[in-house]
Amino acid sequence: MPGPAGLTHNRVSGLSDDVTQPSLVQPSNWDDKHYFTGANLGALLYQGTSGEVQAVNSVALGQVLASVAVGSAPAWTTSPQLTFVKLGGTTSSFPGITFNGTEFQIVLADNSAFTVARALGYIVGSNAGSAGALRVSNAATICTARNAANSGNLHLLATDSSNRLIIGDDGGSGTAIASLLLKSTSSGGALVLFGGTTSSFPALKRSSAELQVRLADDSAFGVLNALSLVVNTGTFLTSAVALTNGAGAGAGTITNAPAAGDPTKWIPINDNGTTRYIPCW
Repeated sequence: MPGPAGLTHNRVSGLSDDVTQPSLVQPSNWDDKHYFTGANLGALLYQGTSGEVQAVNSVALGQVLASVAVGSAPAWTTSPQLTFVKLGGTTSSFPGITFNGTEFQIVLADNSAFTVARALGYIVGSNAGSAGALRVSNAATICTARNAANSGNLHLLATDSSNRLIIGDDGGSGTAIASLLLKSTSSGGALVLFGGTTSSFPALKRSSAELQVRLADDSAFGVLNALSLVVNTGTFLTSAVALTNGAGAGAGTITNAPAAGDPTKWIPINDNGTTRYIPCW
């Protein structure tokens, strides 16, 4: 550890000491080290208002010495007011921390651009989740983006008070989402899974211009159960495989038709490439 330091002068005196006054400062020792008293261990010195030397005492761990104002003595504080903190260097090879209004910003040390912040997790808002890389509060907008015209916000992802995950809600103040695009460069298309990843759960899948109901492991087609089905084509049903033939040996009769006479419409179905017709009255 360094030894004690003091204030010394770089001048010497050519006069001889007065041996009759041993208790006084002599020409040979007037430039000995001067030591300061009245402050505690670790105190720092500064110039007072009249040019005198003043000291600011050291304090407990957790405080920093900050400038209060021009012409005022420095003071210890646990909440210094800083405008820019540069970490490691001053060029674009190092990061820095600054602010813009109420916004906290991670930038390059030369403040030329934003840079990357890496952490184990991020907590957003009060009452945030207790696990995960991104932990947000309940009933919060999680992710927003600017619209194409840079005139409003797109609320991409949010939660609500009913524990629902909302995609594409404008929140009443943003810009409505025009469409939701799930894009995949793979030839098989992207799977949207519901409930799980095995064949015990359903999924939706794109195949060219077709939307398919698949099992979640993509091993086979799945079942679509609905109250009704509305089609926008003249063919009511198209089957990719031949329909099961349930023909029997009995003589066919129709004696309880909804109306007398021939059927008023024959509805076509595509039986794996063969058009067949269902009679209707």
